[in-house]
Amino acid sequence: MSSGCLGGSASLAPNTIFSSSRSACLSAKVAELTTEQILASIPSPSGDSLTDKAFKIREKPATAVVWVNLGDSLAQVLRDTANVQYYDFAETAYERVLRLNSKSVDAMSGMAWVTGGRHLFDQSMAWAGRALRIDPGHALSHGIIGDAALELGDYEKAFDEYQKMMDLRPDLSSWTRGSYLLWLTGNRSKATWLMKKAIKAGAPYAENTSWCRAKLAMMLYHDGAYLPAAQVLAPALTSGTRNTHVLLAAGRIAAA
Repeated sequence: MSSGCLGGSASLAPNTIFSSSRSACLSAKVAELTTEQILASIPSPSGDSLTDKAFKIREKPATAVVWVNLGDSLAQVLRDTANVQYYDFAETAYERVLRLNSKSVDAMSGMAWVTGGRHLFDQSMAWAGRALRIDPGHALSHGIIGDAALELGDYEKAFDEYQKMMDLRPDLSSWTRGSYLLWLTGNRSKATWLMKKAIKAGAPYAENTSWCRAKLAMMLYHDGAYLPAAQVLAPALTSGTRNTHVLLAAGRIAAA
């Protein structure tokens, strides 16, 4: 693991530990914090709890897998609440993993997700690329590279990476990515078909399926199919979701 504090992104060497905008070095700040200090800094979101993950970390603070699980749970909280502060909390967990296991593919893909969410797309692709050099079959890393490529306007690369993800892990996560790209590139019928397939498959977290319903509802909305859009969205609304995408879609459909 590099001991230097490096800036920049695309010009960095493949094995560089990429820094985020909030920290000059990957591990310097995290190394100074105790497990209790890290856990105490993370608020438990209303209606949800990270108590179980925190308890396991207190039991086995030197085990990388429990920190990965915490990081993934924090990432899910961000998806549920759109509170970008959770990028920092998730990053801290993934950084701790990399201190315990510098070859953790899950932590690298977690860092790829964090940096991608911050729109540091070159860094995101670099983190995911490191993960794939260790495990070429890591589906999520292909998806994250596809996400970055899409945001950078490289649709051909995005198609290639999303297809790899769908081949490796055909599920809600890969199908929604493929659907959105198809929609952006004009294949609306196939896009809606694939999003419906993702919704039918479901996900461990209800909010992720709700997000898919919001995306499909907006696809239908843009085609002028307001009633079908409302019908697709209805199950997400009756679940009492806090998902901002669902609420925004509901407002736009109601105003149509």
